[in-house]
Amino acid sequence: GGYTTGQEWLLGLGSTVGIAAQLLILLPYLKAAGFRYRPRFDFRGTGLGHTFRLGIWTLAFVVVNQIAYTVVVRLASSGTAQAATACGVGGGEAGTGYTIYSGAFLLVMVPHSIATVSLATATLPRLSSLAADGDLRAVARQVASTTRTALALILPFALLLPVVALPLSDIVWGYAAAADTAEDFAVSMSVFAPGLVFFTVHYLMLRGFYALERTRTVFWVQCVIAAVNVALAVLVVSQVSAEDTAPGLAAAYAGAYGVGALLSYLLLRSVLGGMETRGLISFGLRTLLAAGLAAGAAWAWRTLLLSLWDADDGKLLSITLLGSAALVDVVVFLVLARLLRIREISEVVGLVTSRFRR
Repeated sequence: GGYTTGQEWLLGLGSTVGIAAQLLILLPYLKAAGFRYRPRFDFRGTGLGHTFRLGIWTLAFVVVNQIAYTVVVRLASSGTAQAATACGVGGGEAGTGYTIYSGAFLLVMVPHSIATVSLATATLPRLSSLAADGDLRAVARQVASTTRTALALILPFALLLPVVALPLSDIVWGYAAAADTAEDFAVSMSVFAPGLVFFTVHYLMLRGFYALERTRTVFWVQCVIAAVNVALAVLVVSQVSAEDTAPGLAAAYAGAYGVGALLSYLLLRSVLGGMETRGLISFGLRTLLAAGLAAGAAWAWRTLLLSLWDADDGKLLSITLLGSAALVDVVVFLVLARLLRIREISEVVGLVTSRFRR
């Protein structure tokens, strides 16, 4: 059934307290950085009108996103409903609905939240400064550099994901009544993998538009993405079984952001007068080769381990598969990246190792 009033209050207040706690944690660091907050009430001439006009398009962007999301949620929910109708409530083979779709999406987005968002947050002030100075070529170089660094982290994960999706989903969701759904989560996560790459590129292109204060362009690009996502989602759900609803919607998401990544890249390139396209393609192909071979090595290791290990060991097997396959992938990828002279990988490794030396 639905949530009780008390549970709704707990969720609402708990979320609010959590956000407040995040703010409180940041206060000492803001003070150490020399930041001082002094409220002002002389609003005239402070640029709020300009900010408001930019914010209107950002708000419209959110509305479009929510409309598309609402449609996808309803379509995802239809997967479970169709299965219940076909098999009888409480019996037969269940469909994959919103729970599978949303859970797989959230887990796949973890690397984006850690790597891409951090890089974008760090580079946006620099981008804004360059844009304010009118140095569009420098903006293009900065966006291209950040994109390469982000993809150096995201591409290997995306290619490894189908290899480790099943043990990962078993560790996260394979408990009690949900134990039998681990494979459903794994399939959806694997299908989300290319969408993660496309979303990463699109997300970073938007940072360039935001630095240029072109929020209207961002809105129209998002309209295209939302329209493609909804169209593909409706088409896919009408063609697949209830069991394949969540993977189908994940494929629709990937297709929509594939279009979005290409469109936002081409538009930003036209505005900036270039985006180091040749260098990006060369980097992408070399990284794809290294990540693909590394994922292949991880798959071979997983296959060997499964042939030697008793499948009844459950969680121990899943943990071992996940950890060892990921280790094989990372080692092979780093070796190949060095051989292929992927500079961005060396920079990331150098940054991480320097942190540990301190």
